[in-house]
Amino acid sequence: MKVFLVKKIKHLIQNFQNIMLPLCSGSGFASSLYFTIFSRDFYYEHKAVLQAQIAYSKSSGIHGDSSALLRRNIHRLEKGLIMRPRRNIFALEYLLETVEVYKSAGSRKGFSISELMWAKSILDEYFLVVDCNHPDIFYASQVYFKIKLPDVIGQTKKLPYIQVDKAKHNVSYNQFMDLCLARRSTRWFDQKNVEDEKIQQAASIALQAPSACNRQPYEFYMVQSQPLLSQLVTLPGGTAGFATNIPCLIAVVGDLSYYPHARDRHVIYIDGSLASMQFMLALETLGLASCPINWPELHTLDAKVAKLLGLPQYKRVVMFIAVGYPDKSGYIAYSEKKASADIVRKL
Repeated sequence: MKVFLVKKIKHLIQNFQNIMLPLCSGSGFASSLYFTIFSRDFYYEHKAVLQAQIAYSKSSGIHGDSSALLRRNIHRLEKGLIMRPRRNIFALEYLLETVEVYKSAGSRKGFSISELMWAKSILDEYFLVVDCNHPDIFYASQVYFKIKLPDVIGQTKKLPYIQVDKAKHNVSYNQFMDLCLARRSTRWFDQKNVEDEKIQQAASIALQAPSACNRQPYEFYMVQSQPLLSQLVTLPGGTAGFATNIPCLIAVVGDLSYYPHARDRHVIYIDGSLASMQFMLALETLGLASCPINWPELHTLDAKVAKLLGLPQYKRVVMFIAVGYPDKSGYIAYSEKKASADIVRKL
């Protein structure tokens, strides 16, 4: 009788929700009200975004040996430098902020010398080509040229360059297609450890992926030790049946504290996914196989994985990637793909 009543109540609630769906979907406020009443799906994300904004404010946009704010603003200056035609006055709204975060970052022990040199190269070039008689630019230049960072003196300049000077490659379309065909989601692995060096090599290629304003708001957590590996591999629903065969698990983690505004909350998923694809292709060239593992937005699972990985709530798992040396006798799903004509829409 009790089971029947529970089912009946759930059925009534579901029917009521179905009635409310078209009524609430017509406006943003009503939609938010619907999820507030009927679902907790966005609770964890809402809290994560707010905590990220607090963390960003406390850190002033600097994260350890790197600064999301500095990287973003220097990249914006780069885009101004390569514009056609290039203006002699630009970036006024964030110029002083950039100079100040450069000064603050440079004063921190252990901050990336490479990042500082890139910033210095771009700022030097900016003040060389713009109209320094403009009062805002003049003031920022006075602040900038008083900054003394001896550790970056003598480093190679890192400036925009013309197309013909970019890195060359000899990879043909067919060769690249062969690599993409060879990279298949692998679920059966030899039971041996994956070398740290190979993960680092693949990560170096992942870092060449495009990233919004070059912030690169992700980290790759490599897990091979027990019992943590066993605890993690069973969390994603997509590992059922082969979880115990995974020798190495990568958690791709996005950091929302790289952004001061809620509008950017999805960029960690875009940037993290771009980097992950290059990471998996790189693994294939190193003799390793991989399988990307979906990570749905479920607040109960988010809380569990955050605890296991020691993540603050503003760091979100984008996906997991199973990695290992492939078992040559293991089967791979055929997974027929769409034709290119099915996804290219000429307008």
